[in-house]
Formats: sequence, structure tokens, C-alpha cells
Amino acid sequence: MDTLLHTPRLTLVRLTDTSSLSSPHVHLFHENWSNPDVTGWSLHGPTHSLDESYEWMKEQLAPGIDSMFYSVFVRPCESDKQDDEKERGREKEDITGLGEHVGSISLRLQPTGPSIPLSPPPPGTPPPRTENLRALGYAFFPSAQGKGYATEAGHALLNAYAAFVSSSSSPSSSSSSSSSSPQKHHGEEEGEAKRKTYIEAAVDEDNPGSIKVLVKLGFEKLGWKHEEEKVFLNGAWRGPGYWVYGLFV
Repeated sequence: MDTLLHTPRLTLVRLTDTSSLSSPHVHLFHENWSNPDVTGWSLHGPTHSLDESYEWMKEQLAPGIDSMFYSVFVRPCESDKQDDEKERGREKEDITGLGEHVGSISLRLQPTGPSIPLSPPPPGTPPPRTENLRALGYAFFPSAQGKGYATEAGHALLNAYAAFVSSSSSPSSSSSSSSSSPQKHHGEEEGEAKRKTYIEAAVDEDNPGSIKVLVKLGFEKLGWKHEEEKVFLNGAWRGPGYWVYGLFV
């Protein structure tokens, strides 16, 4: 996956450097996860120190979860740069030169597979890939909400991931694999190339803003995932359970 993604208004930077606490990537991760408003809908909740954020980041980027975590920036416009530069500097130090840090978006592995069973595909259609299922997550600072940034960043990330998966599963890619792997016939290769990849998103029924984002991104409501107990999210007890949305790319 590309480490930099661009849209008309945004730049997405993939956070990968966990070499030390002083890493700019660690500080960006901390800026996101230490904010109670940003993490209100997260089961993990906010971190309370840079050290705690650092440990959480290393856990999220470990092979078992392998989160493709991107910080999202609004590129500064020349027309308002002079007027807003001092104000932005007071709010958040621009340690990247990419503009204002407005939130994050990610695709993380979900080793347990789909949260609810998927419907069988139409006849003649290969089943979607679910062996490396990823779940979409996003969180934006309050000042950046309601401006379409989540939708814009979501389209960029999903399109990039679809291209990445497609290139990884193309016949040319498979032909370069180890000679010890079983050889596929031409028809099997074509079927593999046509397989869609399934991406999931979980959302609370009391979070209409997030539901609107998912719909704009093309996700479809697949069903309700029932849980045994309620959870405390965004200042109230929710559930028990949540809506599951899915997208095939």
C-alpha cells in the first residue's frame, strides 16, 4: 500500500515508524488517540500518556492486526493560509508540513472473519475473499467534522486498497510465486482475478453521522450483530450489539 494518498483537499500519511517515542508518527498517533472526543466511539477509549499511545500503536501495527493506519491532513490553501496560519499553529503544531491534522482512517485485519454470515454470491460469481478481511475505522477531530473529510479520505483509502489487492492477485503476480506452489489453470486465474474483497465496518445505531459516511462510501447494511452485554461508548451505555456494514471491492 502507498504510504501517501492524495485527494483534492487531503493528504493521507500512513503511520509506520515506531522506532522511538520521538518519532513524528508516534506523536501523530498520540494526537489522535489521546483525544477523548475523537475516541468517543472506540471500545479502547483514549490514551493518557505518550508512552501509553506508543504501546497501543505498536500493538495496532503488529502482524496480527497489521493496521493500515493513516493520519489525515487538510492541505493549506494559499487564499486562507496567511489568515489561519497563526490560529492553526496554536491549535496543533504542524510537524509534517502537510497542513492541519484533522483525524485518522484505517483498515485493520479482522482474523475472526466476518461478524455475521455473508449471503451466497449469485450463480457463476466467485465467492468474495474473506481470508484477509479488513475492517474500516475512522475518527476526526470535532473541528473537522461535517466537512466531508471522512468520506473523501474513505474513498481514497478504499480505492488504493482495491488497487493494491487487485495487483497482488493478478495472474502476473501469481506467476512470480514459488515454483513449489500448485499451478492454476487459466480459468482459475481468471476467476481469482474476478473475486471481490470484502471489507467490513461496525457502527452503533446511535451514531448517525458515521452511518451516513458508510452509505456515501458504498457500504450496505448487512445485519445486526448481537452481543451479550452493553458497552459504554461516547458517554452512554450502548447495545447490546451493533450494525454491520459491508463493501465488496
